[in-house]
Amino acid sequence: MHFKNIMTGLTLALLLVCGLAVSADFDKGLKAYQSGDFKTALAEWSPLAEKGISKAQSNLAVMYANGEGVPQNNITAVKWLTKAAEQGQATAQHNLGFMYQNGSGVPKSYMTALMWYTLAAEQGYANAQHNLALMYEKGEGVTKSISDAIKWYTLAAEQGYANAQHNLALMYEKGEGVTKSISDAIKWYTLAAEQGYADAQFSLGFMYDSGRGVPENKRFALEWYKKAAIQGDADAQHNVALMYEQGEGVTKSLSEAINWYTAAAEQGVVSSQVNLALIYSQEGIVRSPSNAMKWYMAAALAGDASAQYLLGLTYQYDDLVPQNIPEAMKWYALAAGQGDSDAEAELRALNGEGPSETDEKQSDYATLAEQALAADLLILSEDSSVEIDQQKNDFVITSDQIKLGEDEKSLSISRQLGLEAFSAEEYKHAHMLLGHAAKTWNDPQSQFVLGVMHEKGLGAIKNDKLHHYWMNEAAQGGYAAAQNALANMYSEGVFVSKSKKLAKYWYTKAAEQGHQNSQFLLAKTYEVRNRDINDKEMALYWYTESANQGNLPAQLKLAHMYSKGKGVEKNNEEAFKWWMKVAESGNVLGQVMVGTMFASGTGVAQNLKVAVKWDKLASAQGSAAAQFNLASSYAMGQGVLTDYVRSYMWYDLSSYNGQKSAEKNRDSISKMMTLDQLSKAQEMASRCLASSYVDC
Repeated sequence: MHFKNIMTGLTLALLLVCGLAVSADFDKGLKAYQSGDFKTALAEWSPLAEKGISKAQSNLAVMYANGEGVPQNNITAVKWLTKAAEQGQATAQHNLGFMYQNGSGVPKSYMTALMWYTLAAEQGYANAQHNLALMYEKGEGVTKSISDAIKWYTLAAEQGYANAQHNLALMYEKGEGVTKSISDAIKWYTLAAEQGYADAQFSLGFMYDSGRGVPENKRFALEWYKKAAIQGDADAQHNVALMYEQGEGVTKSLSEAINWYTAAAEQGVVSSQVNLALIYSQEGIVRSPSNAMKWYMAAALAGDASAQYLLGLTYQYDDLVPQNIPEAMKWYALAAGQGDSDAEAELRALNGEGPSETDEKQSDYATLAEQALAADLLILSEDSSVEIDQQKNDFVITSDQIKLGEDEKSLSISRQLGLEAFSAEEYKHAHMLLGHAAKTWNDPQSQFVLGVMHEKGLGAIKNDKLHHYWMNEAAQGGYAAAQNALANMYSEGVFVSKSKKLAKYWYTKAAEQGHQNSQFLLAKTYEVRNRDINDKEMALYWYTESANQGNLPAQLKLAHMYSKGKGVEKNNEEAFKWWMKVAESGNVLGQVMVGTMFASGTGVAQNLKVAVKWDKLASAQGSAAAQFNLASSYAMGQGVLTDYVRSYMWYDLSSYNGQKSAEKNRDSISKMMTLDQLSKAQEMASRCLASSYVDC
């Protein structure tokens, strides 16, 4: 069975204050907000907020934080939260603490967050009590104090706050800051579980499953595991599958076991992947060699020694795939390197060696496994002798060994030379140097580049499994580009089982490090899911983060959102801001939109000369729409002197590029031109087109 111990994270309590109304206007705003009429709520609460009514200020801040009826703006939200919090409004104090803790609309400050949480907690606000307890437990903004954490968890738990009940249960179960008490742990787990809190449901299931503090009861265990599993808890899904497979607390059902194992396996639970592979390997109606290999491989690449050993057996004995002794040896070596004695025995037998008398071979097998996995032996065999001489660096690479110092300086040199070799397209040298840095020091950057090399077959065997292996290693080491690449794999189901949850997990990891592409794709994930207002808020947040770093797709997305009022309140000024950034990057659509907005005065003061400037830039990229607009400007003398010749030229080019109404306008202009002007305009259009819009 799986057991886990997870502390719950922070939540922004965007709760409306529903106490006695200070006025009919406040009540009217409240009813409007609850019905989704944000415009009315804003109209009713804004005057009250300006008059200093704290509840109206607090709720107005919520609307700005969510972008409800107004453009989303954390800075404005913080302004109103501060006004309300300074008047002692508990909800505002909690939310202001959250903003400071997360750096939303203000510089991140744990100490300031702690102050506001404390003020709200002392008024009995359960969310703040829970978050304050977390800060004391982690030592964020304050000296770590388990006793203070217990105090605040207890106060929140006694008010029925499920997160706090679960965390308090963990404290009692482990005896952290309190006398260990399984009965108290079960009490709090039960209260949280009955509120639908998945982690507590899992923990309670485990208690009944193992008979820890309660009589063992497999039926009760399954009931609680199932409640958590239905909510997507991967470990609970694994345990439910195991109980169906073994018939514990329920009638045995292999089909149910497969369903639940699959759900957990797709979330990356290695034990579920191995158990699924074993089920699909069995003779009978469910046997599926392709599915068995798929899950063995997933678990083996995740580093599970038992799966690596079983893969070795599969390749050696022609069970699910054609016999392949080199592959079998590779996977045996990986398992043996982790101490698997059965794999070691098989590997020694294949090598013609006798039984091992000591454990000294384990490190040799680990080295062999790394070499086989990274295909070093195959690469090195192509060069009988490669020596690299670097001033003040004592290392030599030959066909059968790599001798490097074991200090950080050697890592830096190995990585630097490897990257330089990669840039110089000396891929074999790069592979050896980066391979050493990747394996000896688990260097994430080197692991990432190795992954790229195996993906493209640069100085290494082109191998999808190795590509995934090194990307996973680099991602686990915190390398943002690898996290983004791994997220893409899970999103598309390339080399791995498709998993939206794992894709989102790795996009989030990379996005939090500032990886702009991951920020954009994470925003897209929230936008597509769109389950509630939080998804909209998170989509807008990550689109904005990505766009602020110059990510063009994110800037385009924000420009469209604000132009159309999709996912945000329509805002022409914001739309213009983002269209301008898109245009400044050289994007033709952005240039067309900026020209149009300057011409019409939408979101910006009308300026016909500047409109013409942007239309010219877009026209030079072949935009039929911009060419049409430019032709119209010359025809009417808007932003430029009236010039029928140039107007005809641009209408002609616009028509050529597919603008339907351009031909009609061109013909109308021609009626006001002399034959010489018409001839000149046609010649100019031909020359302009032939020069790719350079000579116009």
